[in-house]
Amino acid sequence: RIDVEDKSVIFSKNLKVKFDFLILSPGISYKNDILQGYSVSDKKNIPHCWDGESNISQFKKRLRDLENNSKIIITSPDYPYRCPPAPYERASLIANYQRKLNKKVKILILDSKNSFTKQENFFREWQISFGDEIEWIPRSKGGKVIFYDQKKNLVKNSDGQIFKGDFIHIIPEQKAASIFSDSDLLNDGKDWCEINPISFEVNRFKDIYAVGDSIDAWAMPKSAFSANSQAKILAINLINKILEKDYIDPVFLNTCYSFSKEDRAFSISAWYRLNMTKDKIISLGSSESSVNANNNDRKLEAQHAIGWYETMVNDLFM
Repeated sequence: RIDVEDKSVIFSKNLKVKFDFLILSPGISYKNDILQGYSVSDKKNIPHCWDGESNISQFKKRLRDLENNSKIIITSPDYPYRCPPAPYERASLIANYQRKLNKKVKILILDSKNSFTKQENFFREWQISFGDEIEWIPRSKGGKVIFYDQKKNLVKNSDGQIFKGDFIHIIPEQKAASIFSDSDLLNDGKDWCEINPISFEVNRFKDIYAVGDSIDAWAMPKSAFSANSQAKILAINLINKILEKDYIDPVFLNTCYSFSKEDRAFSISAWYRLNMTKDKIISLGSSESSVNANNNDRKLEAQHAIGWYETMVNDLFM
């Protein structure tokens, strides 16, 4: 946790490290009281695999062990959450994986939202590659799941309708990483950390900064590219603060690739700046891959996606 008054970080075994400036980017944590019958910590559940602590090998084993003509249920949470298109990309790649195992499955996406990013591109890719194997049910048509029964392998929606599945994959509702609540860095009743969008200093706390998935970044999605873009602005303006120079007026970028198969991808890019009163990040617009892109375009974007990943990793760690 963070000791705000003492300006120190408290580690296990009572180790304490003092700071002049502290930058936090710890990711997310999960809400446990949204879906009746579901617990994030229950090891008997199919792992949600939304962070590095999840048992991905167990997730894959349970997928691999499914019988032919099994039904897979994926529940997608309401915004905001880490990586907005991820539930739909995951559905695509699960369908692709089952095809490689020569198994036919039915994937049902029960969604707490009525729309999602890159929706038309996903619909088109599902139609081309998987036919009717993937079905999306929005909130307005019963997609909001409120109850989960692990023993009976079923979920129930807000209308009382029951859906049974052989593989039920719950993606939990999310909030800021627990270090923020444990250190009282959140405003009362807030799920996400509120920051100054120019400096990324945490509201009400001097010399403590945050970027990435745990913050409320207004129009910016919770993604690796967003966090990287925010971090560069934070670094520049923190240096300016130390050197007593003027802050720069930030502009941010986010690019997100999604795969429908291992060799087919599409993307969206968006640009952001501060509003006129400089207290909020707003969108300047976006550009998305064409829904009618041909096969070569999709394969080329898959190569671009791999190149993007390599560039991002090199930028971060090299």
